[in-house]
Parts: sequence; structure tokens; C-alpha cells
Amino acid sequence: MLIVFSLVTRRNSEHVLRDFYARVHTPAVADPILDAQLVQAKIDRPELVEQDKIFPGTDWEFWRPTKFDMYGFAACVAFVLLIIAIYMAVASLGR
Repeated sequence: MLIVFSLVTRRNSEHVLRDFYARVHTPAVADPILDAQLVQAKIDRPELVEQDKIFPGTDWEFWRPTKFDMYGFAACVAFVLLIIAIYMAVASLGR
């Protein structure tokens, strides 16, 4: 439904989209001045946003995973497996 809706509506302007994705692709920094500078750098140089994408030069906004992303995913999978193992151990106590 979203794909069909996006095909029948008009796109936002390139300026608005560039500003939005520059903000989305910039990690947050506690210092507001530095944060504004980093966002402005990505607005001024759109290739910095493109290098983070898996498919650069397209409208697909799939980001290239970082090591931190991979470690977080592995930790989540390990946690789920631990919960399943605990569940199986508790379930086998009644036999």
C-alpha cells in the first residue's frame, strides 16, 4: 500500500530531502554546535550520505551496517538463544 501511495503522490523537493537525509545519516552529538556543523557538512556534501548507503545513487535508503550494528545484532541473537535455553531447561524440570 505504501508503494502504491508513493507512486501516485508527488515527491518532496530535492532540497528538503537532502536536508532530511543529512540529519538522519548524521550521528547525534551532545554538543549542539558540533552537531549542527556535522549536519551542515552532510548537507553541503551529499556524497557523504551516499557513501553510507548499500546502493549508492539510488532512492533506496538501506544503510551499510557498521561493526557496532553487527555486534548488537549478535548480542540480541545470543540473548534470545539464552532465553530459549532457559525456557527449555525449566520445561524439562517437570518430567
